[in-house]
Amino acid sequence: MGQFFERPCNINFDSRYVVLETEKFAQGGARMLQVVMKILMFHVTEKMYLGDRKSPVILKIDEGWKLLEGRDSKFVEDVSRRARKYVGALVTGTQGVDDYFRNPAAAAVFANSDWLFMMSQKKESIAALSKSERVVLDDYQMRLLKSVRRDDERYSEVMIFGPGNINSIGRVTLDRFSIASYSTKGEDYTRVGELKEFYGSMGLGSNDLVMALEHMKLEYLYKAAGHTPHDANKMARDQVLGVKLLKNMERLSSPFLQ
Repeated sequence: MGQFFERPCNINFDSRYVVLETEKFAQGGARMLQVVMKILMFHVTEKMYLGDRKSPVILKIDEGWKLLEGRDSKFVEDVSRRARKYVGALVTGTQGVDDYFRNPAAAAVFANSDWLFMMSQKKESIAALSKSERVVLDDYQMRLLKSVRRDDERYSEVMIFGPGNINSIGRVTLDRFSIASYSTKGEDYTRVGELKEFYGSMGLGSNDLVMALEHMKLEYLYKAAGHTPHDANKMARDQVLGVKLLKNMERLSSPFLQ
């Protein structure tokens, strides 16, 4: 554990956008993660509470149920109650509404939220939500929620509830390169890793990840056009390598590099 704390800090909390990934710390055990979370909480709240109250600070917690049901739920509750005072905001994401009602602190986070975003839900989940009365929806809002759809290959929708009787549906549509970049599916993650290793082994520079994602995009498009997976893979590979080699030739022939 010592190697994580003896090295210089590589996080710049003065940056406009900071991403804190704790998955590797969780692999070190619950106690390890608790220590790291305490340190991160201290820095995050210090930035928000001791700031100039001019620059908005938004704290986003993905997979928020991990904090809402643990010892750190009080920290999240405190931020939900105080953030607005310091020109801040708290955004939490969980797998379901029930995660906000497992303890009083989590319920307070839900109660202090003006905005509610809900992804596509199963019919059973919507029925259970209506029956629980934890989120009160009128007939119109219920119809909107039931209409929310998701197509993993094309788009994803979200139901938006906000102050002032705001009820709307938003849709995110991405290109194939972005879908490959953002996908958290196990098979996509594995495929990108395999392609990254393949292109990296060819010694074509440090763009192996970009080449892997471009390959994923082209492979999908070729399969959608009716080509077999084997042919789609070969055509995508040939196109990615062809473009890369062409760019290298152009760079070497540039008069600025001669």
